[in-house]
Amino acid sequence: MVSLVVPGFYATSTVSIVVWQEFPAIRKLVDDHPGTAAIVMFLVILTCGLIAEDWGARIERYFDERLTKEVAYKHHIEEWFDYLRLAFDKEPVGHRYLRTLVLRLKFELGMTVASVPVALGTFFIKIPCIWHLIALFIVGGLFLYFLLEAKSSNKALSDLRREMLKKNWG
Repeated sequence: MVSLVVPGFYATSTVSIVVWQEFPAIRKLVDDHPGTAAIVMFLVILTCGLIAEDWGARIERYFDERLTKEVAYKHHIEEWFDYLRLAFDKEPVGHRYLRTLVLRLKFELGMTVASVPVALGTFFIKIPCIWHLIALFIVGGLFLYFLLEAKSSNKALSDLRREMLKKNWG
């Protein structure tokens, strides 16, 4: 849920504010049918989260391609597929850590992608111009932070998979 709902909510946040400000009929509809509105909004959030995750996977593939150009990681893709073929009789501690890193990577990539609609939406919110600039600065900072963290997580995952391949657990 954290890799779908949070990025989906973040992606829809500024657009939701704009819709709320610009369309009084939507506010009335929400007031008249709060349960339906909540369900629809949750589905929109999930959909945006799934889209952000999909685009995040594209960024991850780009990171993978770039990583294989580094000498120490030239076998990155091969190691990834070797790891996928592993079957564990007993789950190693590293496998649980790997799942945590994968979740973190998906979250970071989703938030990176979700920063784009947030930034675009800030232009349409009815606030003083200085707040537009402040919001864009914050969103831009978050975009860079999540992008750099995702790149770091991608490399950490590669290192961990390589370590787990050193001993045959299966």
